[in-house]
Amino acid sequence: MQPPSQNSSNNSANKYWKPGGARPPRQQSSSIVDRHDATSENVDLYQHSSMSITQHRRHLPIANYRTHILYLLEKYRTLIIIGQTGSGKSTQIPQYLLEGGWTRNGKLVCMTEPRRIATVQLAQRIADERDVLLGKEVGYRIRFEDVYSSGLTQLIILTEGLLLRELMYDPLLTRYNVVIIDEAHERSIQTDLLLGLLKKIQRRRRDLRLIITSATIDSERLRAFFENQPSSIVKNENQSAEKEDEEQLNECFIMSVEGRSYPVEIFHTSEPVPDYRKACADACIQIHENEKYNEQGDILCFISGQDDVLQITRELHEYARRLTDEQQHLKRKDERKKLIILPLYANLKFIDQMKVFEKTPPNTRKIIVATNIAETSITIPGIVYVIDCGYVRLKLFNPEFGFEVLTTLPITHSSALQRAGRAGRVRSGKAYRLYPISEYEKMKEFQLPEMQRCDLALAVLQIKALGIHNIVRFDFPSPPPSKNLLQAIECLYALRAIDEQSRLTTDLGMKMAELPLHPTHARALILSLEYGCTQEILKIVASLQVKNVFLHPPSEKMRATKLHAKFACQEGDLITALNVIKAFEKQMMPQQFCDKHMLNVKSLKRILEIKDSLEKSLRRLVPKHHKISSSSGDDVIPVLKCLTDAFFMNAARLAIDGYTYRTFRGSSQELYMHPSCILSPILQAQEQTQSQLPKMILFNELIQSSKMFMSDITVIEQNWLYEIAGHYYEQLSTRQWMLKESYDME
Repeated sequence: MQPPSQNSSNNSANKYWKPGGARPPRQQSSSIVDRHDATSENVDLYQHSSMSITQHRRHLPIANYRTHILYLLEKYRTLIIIGQTGSGKSTQIPQYLLEGGWTRNGKLVCMTEPRRIATVQLAQRIADERDVLLGKEVGYRIRFEDVYSSGLTQLIILTEGLLLRELMYDPLLTRYNVVIIDEAHERSIQTDLLLGLLKKIQRRRRDLRLIITSATIDSERLRAFFENQPSSIVKNENQSAEKEDEEQLNECFIMSVEGRSYPVEIFHTSEPVPDYRKACADACIQIHENEKYNEQGDILCFISGQDDVLQITRELHEYARRLTDEQQHLKRKDERKKLIILPLYANLKFIDQMKVFEKTPPNTRKIIVATNIAETSITIPGIVYVIDCGYVRLKLFNPEFGFEVLTTLPITHSSALQRAGRAGRVRSGKAYRLYPISEYEKMKEFQLPEMQRCDLALAVLQIKALGIHNIVRFDFPSPPPSKNLLQAIECLYALRAIDEQSRLTTDLGMKMAELPLHPTHARALILSLEYGCTQEILKIVASLQVKNVFLHPPSEKMRATKLHAKFACQEGDLITALNVIKAFEKQMMPQQFCDKHMLNVKSLKRILEIKDSLEKSLRRLVPKHHKISSSSGDDVIPVLKCLTDAFFMNAARLAIDGYTYRTFRGSSQELYMHPSCILSPILQAQEQTQSQLPKMILFNELIQSSKMFMSDITVIEQNWLYEIAGHYYEQLSTRQWMLKESYDME
């Protein structure tokens, strides 16, 4: 049986197939629904305010497939929808399910998003289209924030991580009829975990429907994954005909939906640029100076990471100020538009992320400097020009080295196409790629899934919290390397999160799994109760989720360094950050305080928000007699020992040369303090001070650029490692770098 004619949804918009209703007419069978060939008026969902919301919905490409989707969802348990940018799949498919009766029995529909900004934006947009108050019929859930009403909400948009956490309490997701995994092509660890778990759930819940939507994905491989189900399903002899019909449901179907975009003219540089950060800033300025001023057209600049975003936005702010000064002093009218410069990255405060969606005022151009967060998931209105640096910052796990490293890598063909496509949403656009076409041709087609390139400690912890103990036999869409899995299990065992039988420990493991943090950070938070420094560790862990507390304007770097030095302490970056947060909490006028000391007021406010949320989570995990409000006051030793008890695997000792470090995992890799570290030799040189580097440190993150850098440094005593984490270093007794050897070298 095959879907009805593609034009049937146009003939009568209300004649969709509700569950249990009469099936649409049969058609000739086919494995994939052909793309719709009919042409229609090009309409951007967010720009054409002259159209009603109903007209917007009807003009979206996905509207031609409305009846097909509802039909296929009755026949197939898993539906893979390949919808190009602008097709409307994310906003419309959930509404089709509401209108099609998939919540009539009191159960819900949920849709996952890889990022919180997309989660909230989509929930708000769907609520607007349905003319309902957000939090009633349509709600959302992101980390540290729930906006929905029990008994009223029928559709919940939530981040992937929160659905995973929900599985811990409801392993069969019994309150949902349909689960939609949106933007599956990003292949995050959480996406792959959900796909594997949902396949497992469907074996127990034959009624659960799964919709996977993506802009670009290997759909045939994904279909093969879901169709590879155990064939032996035991049936009761008295099973009803309806039950038998349900058991005979086909597993998976793929359909493709055409996107909507205008032509995009693509330009490449003749040769590689020496500094892509400077080239991005220069390109933004050149576009603003040279493109027609009387035409609408905002600029979206893709850069590799958060630090680069902040650097470029500062440079563009300086240009915008100079431009304003020139316009004020010119006797003739300056035709150049005013500029609004906006950053966009994952850790940016949510209210600031949402500014990119605001309508650009008249005679103004908006420049958005973003990481790959703007590639998919979200639609930014008004973009006509795209600048693509050609790089992305990703975390890669090296099992031989034993650490996850933040690395800047070339993007893939898929990413390049997605970035360029952002320019063709409102009218024909232009994409400027800051790399030659020869480099483009060398790019990979797709990026490796996170499951095959990242640290798996958190993923393994989550799987075990769901009662799945045999990780090796877990059905992953893309199985991770065995070395990475082994390292994750060793890590959790060293952290006392699992026991010798590889089961979660009740005192630590179960609690760590409850916290929305990396296992190392979660362990620090739980152990802070024993060390009597919970308030300090809450602030430190919250700061590690945000970062970028210190501002470094290019024109005032020396002054900024001197101002920041007032908070610096010999114990390193985390205690320095703690000092800043404590000082900020006391301020009656926080903005003036931050301006005076060149601190990021938005980051500090976000840190306190996360700190409060983590404190609430911690209260739910521990008995009432535990003092969550405990503080070590001015005594920093309990804080340092607590950090040592959590970050002991990230210890490094000073090498004989006096300026590089080595870890204790048998690697000869040279490590350097990141230039931003308060103890960095570069900073010391700027402050004209000379002091010997500490012999033993902890780090939070490794960053690969010209060298392998350590960030978020904490100075500790050498004997603390053996006293606190002797169980771990005894396991390394056969390796080259031993803790006891470091004592002998003193």
